[in-house]
Amino acid sequence: MDQDHFKLYGKWFWIGVVVAFLNSIAGLVYSIALIVEKPHRKEGLILLGWTLLVMVVMTILFSAWYPKA
Repeated sequence: MDQDHFKLYGKWFWIGVVVAFLNSIAGLVYSIALIVEKPHRKEGLILLGWTLLVMVVMTILFSAWYPKA
């Protein structure tokens, strides 16, 4: 029996969410790796959206601390 043990709410999905929050580049790499795997495309798209959202929020929050030129 060839079963796919990767579930939407499995541990690797949530690890991907945490990785995307802590390091946006790693989140992008992990989400793109999931997108190219056909059975995991949905999870990859969710992680990609989450990663981009975290990147935008962090940019907005930290842009106030950037030195003004």
